Amino acid sequence: MPHQRNVKGLIEKRGKRPRLDHQTVTMRMSKQTRKALEVLATQYGCFYAGKPHLGTLLAKVSSGEILLVPAPPTLPEDARGLTQEDRDWLNADLSRLEDYEPYDWEPGELEEGEPFIVSEAQ
Repeated sequence: MPHQRNVKGLIEKRGKRPRLDHQTVTMRMSKQTRKALEVLATQYGCFYAGKPHLGTLLAKVSSGEILLVPAPPTLPEDARGLTQEDRDWLNADLSRLEDYEPYDWEPGELEEGEPFIVSEAQ
């Protein structure tokens, strides 16, 4: 008896992938860039055969499913107009900030631009 092929899956339109008009693209990138892109692919559910797939990630970007938004440009430290006092404050350890007493602003004090000092001698 000759061997008969199992064509049940083909009849039900399973077992044969539709031919897509895809092209192969080759890219050069650092290991860090590839790893970062694979992390993004994982975050956005872009997998093929259970692994992060950059092609699927790029397809989602090109279809508009994933939007790329540019990060704001970074300015050099001196172009921000920060004084040394500002830089020291930004770099300060603020972990004990809750130890300070809260300050209650007086009505109109913020509009004047300077704290209103209440004399205790009153």
